[in-house]
Amino acid sequence: MKTMILMLAAAAIAWPQCSAEIPLVVDNFTSGNTYYRTIETPDESDVGFQSGSMAGGYRRTVFFVSTNPLNEPGTVDLRRTPAIIRMGPKVNWGAEFFYGLEAEGVFVPMNLDLTGCNHFRVTADSTDLGFQLLIFVYTTELTRLATVQVFVPPSPTLIDSTVVVDIPFTSFSGKEAIDWRDIDFIAVNLRSGGPVAGDDISLSSIAVVSISD
Repeated sequence: MKTMILMLAAAAIAWPQCSAEIPLVVDNFTSGNTYYRTIETPDESDVGFQSGSMAGGYRRTVFFVSTNPLNEPGTVDLRRTPAIIRMGPKVNWGAEFFYGLEAEGVFVPMNLDLTGCNHFRVTADSTDLGFQLLIFVYTTELTRLATVQVFVPPSPTLIDSTVVVDIPFTSFSGKEAIDWRDIDFIAVNLRSGGPVAGDDISLSSIAVVSISD
């Protein structure tokens, strides 16, 4: 995850407790539909802020291309739902979504109580090659961190293209230090899924849910 300079804001935002009856939708990309960026130059990046109904009320979007031997365009389009991530051949890329920030990177702890839930759920409407997914959760005003990394597999068919990945809290590294009653900041990072890079993804939602054993 790229280095962020955050300033602490005094006010916190109140959000409902996550539960089996009321899962927490971190982002379904139905609001803040203002971001669109195409990058062709290697080692170029872009940062944007969007406001809306996502967790914390703001989304910080970071899009970067690390290598691009064919100078093909890579695009992140949040102007509609699902979010569209479209990369040319061999474009090695990353897209990062941060929650718990206000505009200009001011940190506002979300104070999310996730104890009624036990999994993160990421839903892709389609993904041709699959992608790497990293989730970071912070508590106690960024002093404690837990992380997880998984591979989201490709869509099985064109007709049955939706891919749902459920990630249990127990799979997070550093989970022992996390107070799930008070999650202040969430970062969701997507990366190229395969050795040849170049991916096409439609990302529907990021949520926190309760799944019974």
